[in-house]
Amino acid sequence: MGASSILIYGKTTPAKTQFIERLAQINLNTMDIRPVFITYREESSTNEYHFWVLDTSYQPYLSLYCRDTPVVLYFIENWDETQITSEIEALKKTNSSLPILIVDATENKDEIADASFADCPVLRVATTEDMNRDNVFQALDKMNKAKKRLEQEAFFVFKEELTAMARAKRCALRGSVIYEALENLERELKSVPPETRDAIAQSAEKLMLAWQRLDNMENKNSIASTFIQECQTHVYGKHYRLAQAVVTVAIIATLTLAAALIGFGVGFGLGLWSGPGAFFSGIVAGAVAANTVLGVSGVIGGTVGGLISYGVFKSNPVMKAANEVSQAMKLAPVYMDTDL
Repeated sequence: MGASSILIYGKTTPAKTQFIERLAQINLNTMDIRPVFITYREESSTNEYHFWVLDTSYQPYLSLYCRDTPVVLYFIENWDETQITSEIEALKKTNSSLPILIVDATENKDEIADASFADCPVLRVATTEDMNRDNVFQALDKMNKAKKRLEQEAFFVFKEELTAMARAKRCALRGSVIYEALENLERELKSVPPETRDAIAQSAEKLMLAWQRLDNMENKNSIASTFIQECQTHVYGKHYRLAQAVVTVAIIATLTLAAALIGFGVGFGLGLWSGPGAFFSGIVAGAVAANTVLGVSGVIGGTVGGLISYGVFKSNPVMKAANEVSQAMKLAPVYMDTDL
């Protein structure tokens, strides 16, 4: 796993130096106030720590050291609430969500509880000689994991608020029919390419925003029809109507040709029984019968072809979900107070 960068901040004192030596199991030898970098790896695990030791005199440069630091160990030995408050505020100014663990080596155990920075967790260090290193590392790990979890949750919440589908859902009451329809559409969109997903989500947002602006029921069909047409274009491409027409024409042609042949055969057969000139009269009768059946079959073929091609296009899960959104919007009232 990657190394955890920890900032150990506080005034350089013998107690702080001793604390660092015991924590990282090293010998610093000097009490230099200049920044010190220490690498430490726990023997019983794969955890590795990078400690930056910083004196309070480097406060103007805190942003450089806090930039990649998940947790700060703030060491205090002498009680001065004003000074401590100022230094904690300086740390928070660099990053308001930066976790700060106060390492309390002061003599008074009760003063921190009443101070303005009491929301910071405190690790009491009665004597650095008897310091429990495991407690320090456990506290650091817990704070580091908590920070990562909060950052991740905040990121996804923030990201969700940025999506067009999230904005569309904000226009509907949670739990309403139209809200559930939008959620179903969002689930179906996970199976399509990102470009299609984004385009349909934007169309859904446009639909919901237009619905919010409606002042009567008359325009509902118009915005619903526009939404469905846009979704069809996003799913099937700009020439989806041509594809529908091809399916319809193919079915019309097949049914018409079959009906014409049947009509001609029936008419020709009847014409042969009409006496002299039966052959020619059979052809004429067959042509008339075929022409009559042709018109009927054209209507039937057009209807059947339209229904079949409509079914072919509506069987797409995304289009089915989009149609559910459209229908739910038509059934919903014109006005919906999303603050209820």
